[in-house]
Amino acid sequence: MTKIESMTCFSIYALDRLINRVYGPLLKKIDLTYPQLIVLLVLGEKQEQFVDQLCTRTYLDTGTLTPLLKRLEAKDFVTRIRDIKDERRVSVRITPKGQHLLETQIAPIFTEIRCVFQLDEHQFNTLNNLLGISLKNIYNNLNINGEKNV
Repeated sequence: MTKIESMTCFSIYALDRLINRVYGPLLKKIDLTYPQLIVLLVLGEKQEQFVDQLCTRTYLDTGTLTPLLKRLEAKDFVTRIRDIKDERRVSVRITPKGQHLLETQIAPIFTEIRCVFQLDEHQFNTLNNLLGISLKNIYNNLNINGEKNV
């Protein structure tokens, strides 16, 4: 079968574009970008993490993450703290304002996004699990083969 619809990479690419069309207006209302949303979600799970931990969890490199964190800090959603023992290490902590944003403005977005998929809970969880496994496998394969982090 050679139809473009049978290509997993095309389906993921097209799905990404459509999901971003849904997320865009929702995130614009709360003045966040999608990568900023991801960082806040990771910090919502564990309130303080080092930048290298955030890079691993978000699949973002430090060149992308550092300016993103500066913008989140300017909005008072996070604080960055240099490690006293090693000033090269920076920890990031979600602020009460950032936590409040997560709980009151971000949580409802996921209900809206989930409705767009029109999948039952089992289908949605299966899709999410398979995508998560694929993401980790591809990421690990790139790292094993000496490629730069995604």
